[in-house]
Amino acid sequence: MDFQFTQCDDFNALGFCPPTGVPAAAGDPYLGLLVDGHPRNYINNQGGFSGKMQLDWHASEDILVYASASRGLKGGGLNAPLDGFLEDSAVLYNPENLNAYEVGYKGTHFDGKMRLNVGAFYYDYNDFQAFIFEGNTSFIVNKEAEIYGGEAELIVAPGDGWELIGGLTLLEATVFDIDVNGVLYDQEIMMAPGLAANALVRKEWMLKNGSGVTVQVDGNYVSRQYFNNINHETMHGDAYVLANARITYVSADESYEVSAYINNITNKRYKKFGFDISAFDNFSILTYGKPRWAGVNFKYRWN
Repeated sequence: MDFQFTQCDDFNALGFCPPTGVPAAAGDPYLGLLVDGHPRNYINNQGGFSGKMQLDWHASEDILVYASASRGLKGGGLNAPLDGFLEDSAVLYNPENLNAYEVGYKGTHFDGKMRLNVGAFYYDYNDFQAFIFEGNTSFIVNKEAEIYGGEAELIVAPGDGWELIGGLTLLEATVFDIDVNGVLYDQEIMMAPGLAANALVRKEWMLKNGSGVTVQVDGNYVSRQYFNNINHETMHGDAYVLANARITYVSADESYEVSAYINNITNKRYKKFGFDISAFDNFSILTYGKPRWAGVNFKYRWN
């Protein structure tokens, strides 16, 4: 990779890089602070490889046990902070390398009435591209990181129109040696809750005219998480539970269907993301998920 852009060696009183060659007007309070930019080259010629190897064992027609190892790459790039306050050495960030390992089980049981999928994984990152939002600057730094955990999914269809689905994910995600006010700390990776779970119950009735009605209730749980790889307490979201419901009617010839739904039944107020700009103007920005809302969908199929 070969990049070229213009960077200032100094900034005006507002903290912004002035346009090249723009003269200061007489009496301008910023006179003498305007500095012409000059071109700099940033070159990163690092290479790498990616690939995957997986071993599958079919213990029976309905059971699969597997183990895999893979390596993936993400390209490097340039930081271009909004306020311009970034050291020259921090402009370029390197490609990210991931070595991933996974073992798992997939099985169908009780004549297809139950399916169980279970997996455990370990991700080892080199030059992990950690996103940092600090002051009014967003940038990426290369750090070491690891993620490990497990997940399980259970699907049960006992008959008579019933279906039950449940999922669970456990996660431990750490990025190492993040600079927090000049001290290096291990931090939780942003947007990586330690526990997430979901559940769904669905019941379908077939009517005498051949049409169908389905009622569904579902929900999900997300544990506490951070919105920045600097784990400041202002940048976290508390655990929350969301519940939804839907009823659907499908015509006998399946030419149309009508659904009514309500999401976030309890009107839960929960944080979705945030930006810590307290160093810039002594406040933070937090965004919240949708409140309770309801609607109706109509779908028609032309044959």
